[in-house]
Amino acid sequence: GNINFAGDVVIQGSVTEGFSVKAGGNVDIAGMVNGGTVEGLNVTVRQGIVGLNKAVICAMDTVAAKFVENARIFADQDILIQDVVLHSHLSAGKKVRVEGRRGQIVGGVIAAGDEIVAKTAGNTSTTPTDLQAGVNPKLREEYLNLRKELKTMEASLDQIQKGLFTLRSMDQSQLPPEKKELLLKITRAQFTTMGQVETMRKRLCELEAAYEELKGGQIKISDYIYPGVKITIGALVKPIQEELRFVTFYAEAGEIKFRPYK
Repeated sequence: GNINFAGDVVIQGSVTEGFSVKAGGNVDIAGMVNGGTVEGLNVTVRQGIVGLNKAVICAMDTVAAKFVENARIFADQDILIQDVVLHSHLSAGKKVRVEGRRGQIVGGVIAAGDEIVAKTAGNTSTTPTDLQAGVNPKLREEYLNLRKELKTMEASLDQIQKGLFTLRSMDQSQLPPEKKELLLKITRAQFTTMGQVETMRKRLCELEAAYEELKGGQIKISDYIYPGVKITIGALVKPIQEELRFVTFYAEAGEIKFRPYK
């Protein structure tokens, strides 16, 4: 059956389609994940992940696996894959590393806040493969949602202040009890909303500072990268038009450049 446990979970077999494992601690799976769902602090899948376009792996820290195929993986820190990543969606707050015997990424979307490291990206069939560095999807989602919420909250504060102005411009000695109660209620609402707006603005500044730190994102390929791969660093995009070898991609002066791998 499904597992929901506050501590560490060790599974000697596999997690199959239709089953889920959720742990407050680490999850160590000796077998495979075949279409199942796993969530934990650190998630280790020793034999690999066959997603069947259903598997979702989430970690508050790091995910490590032998290989990944047709799955979705999310980690607040790193994703470490020993062999290949095929047609999957990987999103890491810090690094994605695919550095085993083949070390290959083919198809799908790979996003990392800091860097992506692989031996080979794409293939000779020009399979569309999207590599994104300097992009923290979790931060980006929070940033976009927060901007939208802040705009709504600022509009609400503006309406509250207009209502207060109208009520305070009246002769206070002639105000009926219900108007006095409304004035008190709107005054309290103003202070609450102002506090919320201030908190949102502060968090927005923190997120913008975090974005600045991500500008140093890079993508490192220790062997071949093929046409069909799209490189994204921050807001910059570079489609790969020709086969390249031993390269590190980085952003400088408003464009994506590459230098020898090291």
